[in-house]
Formats: sequence, C-alpha cells, structure tokens
Amino acid sequence: MTTKHHIINQTTPTSPPPWPQSIPSLACAGAFAPGQEPVIGGIATVARLKTYNEQPVHLLPDDSGSMSGTKAKEATTAMKTLMSELADPRNKDGFRIDVIRFGSNATLECVAVPPESVNVSITGSSGGTNAAPALELALQYERSFVSRPERRRVPGVVVIMSDGHLGDTARAVRAANELKDAGVTIIAIGFGSDADTATLQRIATSPAHYAFADVGTLVGVFAKVGKTISQQLGKAA
Repeated sequence: MTTKHHIINQTTPTSPPPWPQSIPSLACAGAFAPGQEPVIGGIATVARLKTYNEQPVHLLPDDSGSMSGTKAKEATTAMKTLMSELADPRNKDGFRIDVIRFGSNATLECVAVPPESVNVSITGSSGGTNAAPALELALQYERSFVSRPERRRVPGVVVIMSDGHLGDTARAVRAANELKDAGVTIIAIGFGSDADTATLQRIATSPAHYAFADVGTLVGVFAKVGKTISQQLGKAA
C-alpha cells in the first residue's frame, strides 16, 4: 500500500497565516471503519464498552387450590432456587424477571426486576386453574420489554409450572404459539401425578423443554432450569 506523506512548509512565515487555515486531513482511508479511527494527538485509542446480553424471564407458577400445603412450600423454595441461579454474578446482571401467578385468574407480582429482588410465595389460594391469561400477560410483557443501555436484547424465556389441568387448553396453546412465534423459549414443568402432561408438552417449545417433577424433586428441576438458562444467555449472539 502506498503511503501518502503530507509535506509541511519549514519556512517561518513573516506574518500570521489567515484564519481559518487549511489543515491537511490525517484520517486513514479505509484502514478503520467509520467511528473507529485512532485518536489524533492522543496516546491510546478510545476504550469501547463491552455489551452484555439481557433477557427477560417470565415465571408462571400455578397457585391454584391444589397447590396448597406441601406443594406450595416446595414451589416457593424452587422459585427462590431459580432466582439464586439467575442472580449468579457470572450472569453479569443479565436477567430481568416477571412473576405471573395463575389460578382462576392471572396475578402480576413484579415486572422486569432483577432476580435478587423477587420475593414471591405460593399459597395455593387462587381457586381453580386457568393458565391462558398468564401466558397472554407474558406475551404482553415480552413485547413491551426494553433493554437497558449498553445491553443486547435477547428473546425471553417463559418458565411455566402446574400440577393440574390448565383450564381453557385451546386458548393456552394459542397463547403459547404466539410466544414461540415471537422467539420466546417456553419451558414447561409438570408437578405431581395430576399434572396436565399432554397440554404442557404442547405448550413447551420442544420435547426437550418439558420436564416432570414429583413432590420432593421440584427444587432440583428448577435449579437445573436456572443453570441451563444461564448457560444459554452467555451463548446468545
């Protein structure tokens, strides 16, 4: 490559040059992308901030009457375990959490908060079971989520857990399909022997995104889900 040299006149002027004076261009032609030229007159290049991923996680726990007692306590512990996994410093504060409990209706507990701020208990006091409104709310908040500055937006994850029939299953599956069309990954967890396995498998993104947990094993399943989501965040482009 031919280097162009700018020749500077060594003759001392007898009078100040007129203003403004013409200054030869020092920009390199083609060696750097626009906005990435080296700093002229400095000793280093401008430090560029690293962009980390950010992902919304929509947690949809069943809080219907059948979840009362032992199941409610285990589900509460399982959610805390999941939040602990997502709050790991290695995730670079990359998750924002929605919690939408569902029973007869959907109850929004929090929106786009860091996992360490989530403090939601399952009580089993929300009547019957209808998962569709919770899935529809998750879609609404997925669409409205705006990432923070210097963050790369990653499509969200839904984690839905239920121990029984999901109510209007056609409506629930339709809402799940809309979430998938929006790029959302849906992890569905059946809890206990009465779980609506067939519908949960239809809601899940794929067979690999469905899991079953018997009473006494839900905490371990949620911990595994947290580790998997964390690993995928780091791999997302």
